[in-house]
Amino acid sequence: PITYSLLFIGLALGAFASACFADEPVKEDDLIKIITSDAPPQDKAIPIKQLTIYGTDKCVPALAALLTDKDLSSWARIPLEAIPGKAADDALRGALPKLKGRLLIGVVNSLGVRKCAAATGELAGLLKNADSGVACAAAAALGQIATPEAVKAIEPCLSAGDADVRSAAGEALVICALKALADGKADEAARICEAVRKADVPRQRVIEATRGLVLARGDAGAPMLAELLKSTDRHMYGLGLRLARELPGPAATDAVVAAMKAADPQKQGVLLLALADRNDPKAMPAVLEAVKTAAGPMRVTAIGILEKTGDVSCVPALLDAAVADDEEVAKAAALALARLPGKGVNADIAARLD
Repeated sequence: PITYSLLFIGLALGAFASACFADEPVKEDDLIKIITSDAPPQDKAIPIKQLTIYGTDKCVPALAALLTDKDLSSWARIPLEAIPGKAADDALRGALPKLKGRLLIGVVNSLGVRKCAAATGELAGLLKNADSGVACAAAAALGQIATPEAVKAIEPCLSAGDADVRSAAGEALVICALKALADGKADEAARICEAVRKADVPRQRVIEATRGLVLARGDAGAPMLAELLKSTDRHMYGLGLRLARELPGPAATDAVVAAMKAADPQKQGVLLLALADRNDPKAMPAVLEAVKTAAGPMRVTAIGILEKTGDVSCVPALLDAAVADDEEVAKAAALALARLPGKGVNADIAARLD
């Protein structure tokens, strides 16, 4: 999806640049004439591309006629994805029964890009297509649409026989769950993620669903976060580090602090950085404690955190560190004192000069 989006942006910018430096303004009627003519495909590609910017409902029939063309179908889909309104949706939907294989997958992808909820029924039917590539594309498109109807259509695929389709369904459902969470439907998001976690899907889908479940549970997700931060599985532990930054609330901060205190020295510094990224004032005592008592690299890490997030209350701890026997610690603390933000720092340091 990222590659395709970059291609679309590049094509749009190219069309814009062509128009800016053309001798005459580009007219939609002229572009339609070219793409409906007997000109060879290579002569139609640029005019089709320009319809991404200049196209309206007027050019949709001409573009729709190209969706069955093996050379120009992918080009025609680019403006059809961009032109707003029902006409472009209808053109893509109308092409579905006429296509198979690669061309069908392309049109299904375009309906997903447009988030065309009206196509939910057709896409649901394609979930049972004999071509697993088509079925996977249909699941992905329904995931982009992410309506309750789309979720209902995808869920049976979690128990389908084809492993690729189950994986695509799991990925699509997690996207739907995150959309539900963004819409304030945390319970529904959690339900969907639980279903994916219990399904026979690849490990990556389970990881994605676990993330969604923890986020959907909010404060109640803190115990799951704590377990992830204890995990010996590097993938689950990595997920825990990500969620340590993402999951809001004091309960999550407490879970990260507890995990840091219980972790081996190698992991403590990583958890300390995650704690700092939370930007939660409740984390400050743990950072200050590390400045005072931690050894070597972890102490330097904690000092660096105070340099960016501390205030005048951190001056005593930094002054003590600045006269430590460890040269690296002392240097880091002196630099942190020079850069420490907040009001009153200069006055506090000056008052301690005697």
